[in-house]
Amino acid sequence: MNPKKRIFSSFFRSAGTFFLFRRLKERGAVRRNWNGFPLANRRGLWYNSSIMPYCPCLIRINSTEVHMKHFKRILSLLLAVMMTLSMAAVVGAANVSFTDVSGHWAWTGGQIPYLVSKNVLNGYKQSDGTYTFQPDGQVTRAEFVKMLDETFGLKATAAVPFTDVASTDWFAPYFGKAAAQGYLLNYGKTVSPNGKLTREEAISLLVRYIGLSADKQESPSYFSDYASISENYRNYIMEAVYAGLTDGYTDSGARTFQPKRVLTRAEALTILYRAAGAIFTGTTSKRDTGAAGENNTFVTAGSTVISDLNFYGRNIVSEGADAGALTFMNCKFIGPLTIRGGGDVIFYNCTATDVTVKGGGNFSLLDRSSVSNLTVEKAAELGVNSNTSVANLTVSSTGLTIRGDGAIGDASILAGGVVSSITPATFTVAPGLSAVFAGNAVTGSSSDLISFETEPFVFSDGLNSYLAVNPSVSGTVYAYYTNSEVLPSVSDFDAEYEMATYTVRLNADSGAWNYASTQTMATVGGYRYMVLQLQQESRRYRPVLVRCSYPDGNGMSSIPTLTGTSMSVKAAQTGTLLWYYTDNGSKLTAGEFMNGYLKAGANLRGTGSVNGTFAFTIALDNARMTSYGYVALMIRNSENGYYAPVTVSVGYNGFTSGPEVKTAGTIRYTARESGTLYYYFTDTGNSPATEKFQSEYNAARNQGTTDVRANIESEFKFDTATASRYPYMVLALKNSSGTWLQPVVLEVSVDTGFDTDPAIRSEGEIRFYTREGGTVKYYYTSSASAPTVEEFNKNYTSSPSQYRDSMRVSRSTAYVINYYVQYASTRPYMAIMYTDGDNKDYSPVLVELQNTTGTGFLINPYVDGNEIRFTTKKDGQVLLFYTTSSSPMAADDFYAEYSSSYTYRDSVTVRANVSASITIDAAALRLNRYAVLAFLPEGSQANSRDYSYPYILDVKAAQEEIRETGLNAAYDKDAKVILLTSQYTGTVYYYYTNYESDLPLENSSFDSNYRSASGATNVSVRAGTPKAFEPGEYRYAVFCLRYENKYYLPCIIDTGTGREYSNGINDGSTMNRTGLLSVQVNSNMTEVTFIPEVSGSVALLIVQDGFISNTYNTVTVKTGEPATIKIPNLDFLAFLLSGGTYYLQLTSGGEVYQAYKLFTVN
Repeated sequence: MNPKKRIFSSFFRSAGTFFLFRRLKERGAVRRNWNGFPLANRRGLWYNSSIMPYCPCLIRINSTEVHMKHFKRILSLLLAVMMTLSMAAVVGAANVSFTDVSGHWAWTGGQIPYLVSKNVLNGYKQSDGTYTFQPDGQVTRAEFVKMLDETFGLKATAAVPFTDVASTDWFAPYFGKAAAQGYLLNYGKTVSPNGKLTREEAISLLVRYIGLSADKQESPSYFSDYASISENYRNYIMEAVYAGLTDGYTDSGARTFQPKRVLTRAEALTILYRAAGAIFTGTTSKRDTGAAGENNTFVTAGSTVISDLNFYGRNIVSEGADAGALTFMNCKFIGPLTIRGGGDVIFYNCTATDVTVKGGGNFSLLDRSSVSNLTVEKAAELGVNSNTSVANLTVSSTGLTIRGDGAIGDASILAGGVVSSITPATFTVAPGLSAVFAGNAVTGSSSDLISFETEPFVFSDGLNSYLAVNPSVSGTVYAYYTNSEVLPSVSDFDAEYEMATYTVRLNADSGAWNYASTQTMATVGGYRYMVLQLQQESRRYRPVLVRCSYPDGNGMSSIPTLTGTSMSVKAAQTGTLLWYYTDNGSKLTAGEFMNGYLKAGANLRGTGSVNGTFAFTIALDNARMTSYGYVALMIRNSENGYYAPVTVSVGYNGFTSGPEVKTAGTIRYTARESGTLYYYFTDTGNSPATEKFQSEYNAARNQGTTDVRANIESEFKFDTATASRYPYMVLALKNSSGTWLQPVVLEVSVDTGFDTDPAIRSEGEIRFYTREGGTVKYYYTSSASAPTVEEFNKNYTSSPSQYRDSMRVSRSTAYVINYYVQYASTRPYMAIMYTDGDNKDYSPVLVELQNTTGTGFLINPYVDGNEIRFTTKKDGQVLLFYTTSSSPMAADDFYAEYSSSYTYRDSVTVRANVSASITIDAAALRLNRYAVLAFLPEGSQANSRDYSYPYILDVKAAQEEIRETGLNAAYDKDAKVILLTSQYTGTVYYYYTNYESDLPLENSSFDSNYRSASGATNVSVRAGTPKAFEPGEYRYAVFCLRYENKYYLPCIIDTGTGREYSNGINDGSTMNRTGLLSVQVNSNMTEVTFIPEVSGSVALLIVQDGFISNTYNTVTVKTGEPATIKIPNLDFLAFLLSGGTYYLQLTSGGEVYQAYKLFTVN
């Protein structure tokens, strides 16, 4: 056989694609390269077949040269044959004319002509030989499935799962293709192929085939009839609207979708026409002029060459391109290209931004082709040949082979079995996997670089969500919220980021935790994940998935306890505990904690595994405890959720033991120094810094104080109802020198085991519920203090049998203890303790057994304005004192408490059945919440045991309304300024003072104090804008906001440093309190009575214009004994001392106490 003819016969017989290139640059032979990769600078006639890919047709065969003139004749013949065949197909389609489409919108708009030319529909042949299209005929489900299959060139089939589709039905093959692609909806066992198709169903089928992103949807408000769209179709419809596949109708200004409207053939064809864009079914070098725009493209056939075109929008090689090679020559893909077809795809001198290979065939780059971002999800082989490149490659196709000697920039290998002849410039192999690059097995990263040194996390302050990152290099972190666990590729991240609803951009430095508020929790609290990518200049790191976990609370079942140098921490669940020493006692966010943890040296921090069963013990160093003063702790759960940090005081707090909760409602302690113990309730376990305690105390709604004596084991009571709402108490000792010591935090919400605590429901009955089954034991007692578990068991055993008992209890069942009223006369309390089925004893509860029957009151005491009113059953006296505790009190203990030298007290004579009252002592109420009242019958001695059982009244609760200052103020100790921020734009009136007696109780007393205060003034404020105030040497600053003619409650700031009069004249005091209790001026203003805290002398001072004008009537006083000083004749002094102010000043043991203001003479 002539070797020259052999070329032609071999070329013609082979099942492949032939095409013409320009002439050879030089005359001669072209060497063959059986690796499938041509030499870069050659031009000639190339042959391609599915059997031998990319093999050049030989110019020299068996040493015989084929001359170019003979070659041209061969090509001319072949091209003539191709053109004839092509024209015959076109002419055949064009010769069909429809008798019913003239003037129809789908004909003039080009939809029908274009898709008929693509053989999607061919119309109906009539008996007279003419054709109709029936554009307004309603389309059936089977017809639409056929139209969709034909539009996208689908070929593969699968078993049809519907009983009403028989293999002999004309539409059976089309449902088989639909089943193979998986775009059919959940129809059940039957599909009703001849049923009419609605708009909502047609759009849903189309969206399922195309595979639009579920995260990219138009808002439901887009259509006024959104609610009429079937629920299972809504997401598909709104995805289609977002992608521009449909836009609905405009009716009288309202946009509607009309989901239940049955489609006509023309409407169905139009939906597919818009979705497909240009449909390429064969070799071409130009776009179809009748296609729907120039953006979207579908290639539906293999063995095709497409050249010299630019591609925009969405470009898809459909499943129809399942055989033969599809070649793109001299093309640019500006929009993304997705290859679904199983045939081979070749790029020849092409560029593309984003390519995703899903079809399972080969994908090869030839002759200067380049892809910016290539994602291979399913492919047999990838060819990256000489002078071609892939900037970013992501592989999730198991067993992929990469051939060639081109360039790969960054590769992310997410599947096993990848073998490449090319080593990427940088790469990351997913954990647990390996890859082979240029014969070398590799794992991990090309340089073991990771995006983040520690796994990023999110946290919340309850209002906002925060993102915290610790990047491996300084750069920018981009992130978006999503509900999908699927990570985008490196190349896809930017697109996903741009399309996301909520995004974050954070400039982050390496070597530190960087965090920023992202969105409000109301906005993003429903998202399950964030996807993060670290970018440094042009380098993009592999995206990271972060779970959005916002655990509540601090993750601890109880607050950490410190015993010596051992700190015990019990977590509520399994996780990791992180801790470090710090000198900052302020409340921390999770991000602030992690920065502090990172900056702390290895010797100043630690971690440990915790669980919900056993306590974790931290062995602390005494020197570091003293040096730093605090330990910050935070728990991370198993889902990488970070709980709120807790800061625990470990420095000097002035106590030798405790404070500790003895039992419900009782705190026990022994102080190293005398002074005053301040405390307030809170819902957080954080310990404030010492200098911030005062402002926190002043801002707290539930607070109190108690006097402290050094080296004496002491107790004080607290309100258990308040503790149930605010489970933590912050305490700080202010010693006798006026120095605040480090605060301590206690958990005061004690577990009693009762679901509803025991309480008297009617006389003789105590009712309760327990959370679980077990035993309840109880005994009568005269002690008003609840016992510890140990004390209860001891007392229960030693109590006479008639005064104790027990009962078995079950869960969620009401039980009643019937107590004997006669026993209550000598044992007015009952101690009750629950023990569960595992013999665990819970904290005992104390119940006062008396009600109004034993109190002597006919009408119980109640608050009426500034009075406490009541009615007694008999003649006698009612005695009252103020206290911080609501704990029950025995009658025998009343007088001892009443007569205490530190007690604010009062009394009144009463008549039987006649209403009486006692004026509320406002000064006493500043420091105490409760009033204890007891009735003493006429003729009884004050120190006798004839008192009725005391009645405890919560005065503050009765008086309290909504209290709001409208101001946020704090004292900066270092700068010696008060920073004040108003919630509203208005006017702030203020004055400074050094005396508690100058502090207002309500707005009315603020007005009088403001008018009499030296230097009082006002200033305009703007909402949210801080202002600085310098109190100088004054201890107190008093502010009052006026906004829209409303005066808010006064705001008092205690700087803790004052030593001077309000006008700056020094009073010589060395103590920061007055040392005087129960100061009262009689109604005639002729004398003043008081009780001194310590023995010494008290002088009556008159101050005028800042100078002490005179000293009158100095008297000697003894600790706790009432004393009286006469006041000079005010009628005579009024004209001499107009504007003068009267003070009492105590001197004791060389110490001068602050002066106590009595009144001002106007």
